[in-house]
Amino acid sequence: MSMSMTMMSSFVQELGIPFRCLSTSETCKAYRAYQAANFEIGCQYESVQAQIAAHKRVKSEGESEDVDLLVIGTPCAPFSCMQGKRFHKESVNQHAAYDLTFRHIYEAAQTFEPAALVMEQSAGFQLKVHSETTETPLNTFLDGFKALPFQKGGYWIIKLDMDMSIWANISRSRPANSQSAR
Repeated sequence: MSMSMTMMSSFVQELGIPFRCLSTSETCKAYRAYQAANFEIGCQYESVQAQIAAHKRVKSEGESEDVDLLVIGTPCAPFSCMQGKRFHKESVNQHAAYDLTFRHIYEAAQTFEPAALVMEQSAGFQLKVHSETTETPLNTFLDGFKALPFQKGGYWIIKLDMDMSIWANISRSRPANSQSAR
């Protein structure tokens, strides 16, 4: 989740928008160190599950703060077209990181109930799960998200397609952006 937090933090810093990062979750120790060296962070966690559990605990004690913005960047591997078997049946749903994007992010949204939520994912997230269906991970995610009960109301959902290659040189091919038929 934290990579997007870092990019968002840099963005709001450049615009001069004051912000305070309450917490992050990141499994990579080196990246947590990078975050801590570059940003003031209230608390760092080694997993989104630990971050959720801590917030629930603080919330139950009546000491939690409202979250204005939750920025999420889940693992791209289950959905990335760079994965060799991406379009094989069950390849996406059986991937070890699949639950993080679906089950854990749903739980994070319900736990934190931020005023706004930004989720970043690879282009493969909006491509078919496999070659024999029209189902996409994006549609599955949105259907599940829309069904979630929220105590503070709900969310307007806006999908934006962004292409980082207009901002940075990307040295590997991006099959998801090609016009080839699948």
